[in-house]
Amino acid sequence: MKKLITLLLIITSINLSAQDFGGAFNQDMFIGFNVGISIDQGEDDFLKNNGFDVIGLYGGNVSFFELHFASTDLDSWTDSYFKTGGSTSLKYFYPIQTGDSLGSRFSGYLYGFDMIGVNFFPSTNFIDFVISAGANTGSKKVRADNNVKYKNYVFAPKISGEIRLILNDQFGFNLHVEQQIDVTKARWKLKKGADVLPGLAGYKNNALLISAGISWKLDL
Repeated sequence: MKKLITLLLIITSINLSAQDFGGAFNQDMFIGFNVGISIDQGEDDFLKNNGFDVIGLYGGNVSFFELHFASTDLDSWTDSYFKTGGSTSLKYFYPIQTGDSLGSRFSGYLYGFDMIGVNFFPSTNFIDFVISAGANTGSKKVRADNNVKYKNYVFAPKISGEIRLILNDQFGFNLHVEQQIDVTKARWKLKKGADVLPGLAGYKNNALLISAGISWKLDL
């Protein structure tokens, strides 16, 4: 699995480099800062069964911060109105704690990348709408004090949709939605310290991820 992830990351880097340099930077690129929620019944059941008090950024939902870079290659598909588009993102999940004596803490991160995507309004100055496919990889973590750490690894193919409203040709607002399907084993691995939480039940992170925030067009 690690070899597959490495291969996909290399392919993604090659694709991005080819777009950047082969297209002589003839593309629209945006940096975005979002906050969002994760909707995942398996994760919700895990948190409830292990006494985690889910108080996120949006009430009782697992929440995250997201930094993402989105681009549209304006030189792609020269005979078509549509153009290739996609994004790379990093999500950090807001920590959630238990009320027990161990003070266990749940958090994690996901790195996301697109392999293929389409911008349906590439020539419009005020709106972008992109549908793409790629994967998220990362892990969810449970810490029991500073000396014990468990990890639940995630590698999840995903389908994404993003709509971006652009103001003054530079500043904008975006809505980003992803559905991921975790293909890793549903288990927690002890990475550090003694096994003080032997009953942790693994789960697959098949989450619907919804975020919104601001975007800024990069001048290349």
